[in-house]
Amino acid sequence: MKQSRFLKSRRKFLFAGLFTGGAVLIGAGLDYKYKPRSRIIARQLINYLQTHHLANITGASLIANDSSLQGLSLDQLIDKTLDNANLNRSDFSLFKSTSQLESFQHQVRLDFTNENIVLVNGWFLSVTEAHLCALLHRYHNPLT
Repeated sequence: MKQSRFLKSRRKFLFAGLFTGGAVLIGAGLDYKYKPRSRIIARQLINYLQTHHLANITGASLIANDSSLQGLSLDQLIDKTLDNANLNRSDFSLFKSTSQLESFQHQVRLDFTNENIVLVNGWFLSVTEAHLCALLHRYHNPLT
């Protein structure tokens, strides 16, 4: 009797191990294969901002006052923003969003330390934050 109960629990243990191992392999495979499109990347990036309404206004002012940003498309602003944080599209994955946020936060601190800042609407922003605000504005107001 004890042996049959032991076999059942052993089977459950093996099944749970196989299921968990399969889930880990599938997750790793998705992380390797899945590369999000531009709008998904933009949505993930703009979620790093706390106040979207103010960031949109700031992004609009920045684009209006910076001729180098005025003609940039959403894809170009994504690349510029990722470049600020030393990331690129091939590194970007929804499964690594925590480490990406840490990269942005680290870069923002470095921008302030290195005085790589801009003044927009009375706010001192790091260049990385400013480009993220511009990305938010372009996301909501694409070029036509």
